[in-house]
Amino acid sequence: MSKIEPAIPPEEWSTAGRPPHGAYVGFTVEDDRTWHRVAAVALHGQSFGFTREDAEKLGIMRLYLMAGASMAGSGAPPSRYAIWLDSLADRIAALLPPVEGK
Repeated sequence: MSKIEPAIPPEEWSTAGRPPHGAYVGFTVEDDRTWHRVAAVALHGQSFGFTREDAEKLGIMRLYLMAGASMAGSGAPPSRYAIWLDSLADRIAALLPPVEGK
């Protein structure tokens, strides 16, 4: 689904847990990829984090925008909001662990 590479490959999620006491002490961030991984682990399971449902609902909102434009008969390309929602859903999905069984 996501056009953005997942922050953590599916096979690595089981070992991507937080260090003891939730402290990140003395780690070095060498590149943007590492920041992406840290963000995914930090947000996972938090009340302020993202869920797969969040990404799916953004996709549904995008479909409603597209359907509305189609019904209006404008024949216009997808609105910038539909494109933005699609991009946002992809960025959120890239921070989430894989769907179990897939």
